[in-house]
Amino acid sequence: MAYRYSWLAAAGLVAAALARLNKLVSQSVDGLSWQLVIVGGAALGAVITWTCVSYGVRGRWVLGINTAIVAVVVLRLVAPETMWLFIPTWDTLSSFSNEVSYAGDVIRSGSAPVLPSTGLVAILMSVFWGLGALAVWGLRTARPFVALVPPLGLYLYLATVDRVGLEIGWVVALLLLVGLALVAVALDERTAGVGRIRGARRGGVTATTPVWAVAFVGGIAAVALFMTAAFGSAVEATGVLDWRFQRGLTGSFYGSVSYNPFISVRKSLINTSNTPLFVARTDGDVPADQLYWKLLTMDTFNGVHWFASDPDIDLLEDDLEDPDHSFAGPTAEVTQDVTILALSMEWLPNAYSPNAVTANERQVEAGLRVTPDGSLRFGSLTFDGMTYRVVSDVPQPDLAVLATNDSGQPTRAFAQAIDDGLFTVPEPLVTEARLEPPGVDRLLKLPEELDPRIGALAAELTRGLGSDYEKALALETFLRDRANGFRYDLSVPPGGSTDDLGVWLFDTESPDYRAGYCELYANALGVMGRSVGLPSRVILGFTPGDDLGDGRVLVRDNNAHAWVEFWMPSQGWVRFDATPRSDNVNFSEASTLPFDITQYLEVPPQPEVNVEGLPLPPPQLEGEQPDRFLGAGSADEPAGSFELPGWAWRAIPLIALLGLVVLALPGLKAIRRRRRMRRFESGDISAAWHEITGRLADLGEPPATADTPAEFAEATHRSLVPLAAVYAETVYGPKRPLASSKVAVAQDSYADAEKLLSTRYSPMQRFLSGYSLRSLRRRR
Repeated sequence: MAYRYSWLAAAGLVAAALARLNKLVSQSVDGLSWQLVIVGGAALGAVITWTCVSYGVRGRWVLGINTAIVAVVVLRLVAPETMWLFIPTWDTLSSFSNEVSYAGDVIRSGSAPVLPSTGLVAILMSVFWGLGALAVWGLRTARPFVALVPPLGLYLYLATVDRVGLEIGWVVALLLLVGLALVAVALDERTAGVGRIRGARRGGVTATTPVWAVAFVGGIAAVALFMTAAFGSAVEATGVLDWRFQRGLTGSFYGSVSYNPFISVRKSLINTSNTPLFVARTDGDVPADQLYWKLLTMDTFNGVHWFASDPDIDLLEDDLEDPDHSFAGPTAEVTQDVTILALSMEWLPNAYSPNAVTANERQVEAGLRVTPDGSLRFGSLTFDGMTYRVVSDVPQPDLAVLATNDSGQPTRAFAQAIDDGLFTVPEPLVTEARLEPPGVDRLLKLPEELDPRIGALAAELTRGLGSDYEKALALETFLRDRANGFRYDLSVPPGGSTDDLGVWLFDTESPDYRAGYCELYANALGVMGRSVGLPSRVILGFTPGDDLGDGRVLVRDNNAHAWVEFWMPSQGWVRFDATPRSDNVNFSEASTLPFDITQYLEVPPQPEVNVEGLPLPPPQLEGEQPDRFLGAGSADEPAGSFELPGWAWRAIPLIALLGLVVLALPGLKAIRRRRRMRRFESGDISAAWHEITGRLADLGEPPATADTPAEFAEATHRSLVPLAAVYAETVYGPKRPLASSKVAVAQDSYADAEKLLSTRYSPMQRFLSGYSLRSLRRRR
């Protein structure tokens, strides 16, 4: 069979692409495995194309036949109940459009592993159908690279989409497959070329295989894989999309609404739409109109964005929430039956970390995942009509613990309220003593370039307070107090001062001074808390929805919100919301207290700032140690000290790799030249001829296909004539050793030809010829 090795190589590359795809798509729960459907599609494409080529069908008809058959198969796969035998109806086209549209959303927005929805499987089957058809058509018509390049390209695309760390096993396997494919084509071409005149054309393609050119492309592909793995982390985990974007019509016609899981000081959670996102029936000890709905936890701050730092996503098990993250204080169990309406994203709203999760559809339940902090994730995008049930233990913070110190005595603010007869410390519940959350270093980390005035302000606001709870209340109260200049304003444009927390907090000349939306307040509260040692994280989700009066709440697009959770020792994560909304739809922790704590916090005014914009050191109480501000820098650092920026460390390996790529072709040619010269010295005249003609080809003067060596030499320069004559004698003459005199003639002619190259072409032409691929297309 012609190209028998290339058949194996093509099958190996298609199998590698399927194996990579297997990492991105979850397993089927019911019915036929999606892998079998895709393999079946590839086999059908191969068989149909083989039959067409065997009967001499032209290429465009082969394409048309495959397209028609794959269309019928896809429609039968997506909407079989709407078709009349193999004839689609209007309902078929409508169902197909909906399924493919949903699959497109999953491809654009889903995170691996996604669920194998019908539309997604249909798209993938069509792709592999095409791979099977191209493999057969390319190898049956003497175009081996038409068969081998598409599966390699698909593999590289899937590897890029996967965007995991460097997996050396996958890289080595791909390189081996590419290498074996090149060897297979070379062997098949050499076998097919026996008895044929060099340069003859078969099937419209020259028999000469561009092995070195494809090897170079394969090297570039390998570098691309390493670069994707090595520098994928340099791309911010927040992505590049706005946090919220809406598809479809507005007004009385609702499309779907999606949220990109990140939070920044940029304007993105500004929602004026009343689009209903989901409806929930709740049962438990917490009123439905007081439930916050969480989507995702952001635990990392990079100076601009809050984002989730590569959260682990696990299958549903008995303990859905990591015990180290669970709330140690009293909780109230709440059952939520949620029905998705226009929400289209991979994270599922729930009242708090789940104890149990179930779904009506088995395929939906199979796609549910959970992170250690209790965020729920779906294997694809949520869709209209999707339902699931979550049972959660919603925290009920214990004031008896939060209002007292380690010795059980009331802290300063609460002690004063007790003296005024406004508060009585209740009997504390027995709780587990947990002083720090897991991963506390990440939850306190702030960038070094953070404006030091932020830490100075937070330290002044919390100076002298007796507990983490009082510090969190002081920061929340300060940001919610309109007397401090803060106002909730959706008209603040993005960019400018809103991109810099320091400018937003301190620049009184800024038109956006202390005005904005929930993003800005959540960002400020989380950063200020970390600067005084409070582990913090930002939560993305929704404020309580509208009570429908029948046990259900309706959550709309304008309920989208961001708030902060601080870790309280011996309790756990407690919600704080600093956004000063006039409708009070967001409940603050201070508002749940039985008295007004503001008067007892004694929040001082903003610290004075000197004319150079640097913070004056806050006054210290007697015996008090200076606060250590994360990100404020060190006074011990010598003036003018230089530190290589972070981007430079990432650029160094990039420059090194680019250097390797730049040197690859000239280096490859240099190695080939040394090998040929060793053969030439031992009497192989063909090595010298191929070297000199290859260099001329790179310089733009390749031998014509029909030229004999003598004709090419005469047309190029007389210095080549003796070498051409000796070369022709070795190729076309009798097989016997050359006389030493003729070898000497060839060596002198080659030396003259090299002198010709140095005088006939400029240094720049010779330099650029080192990157030409012309000589690499020539075998030998």
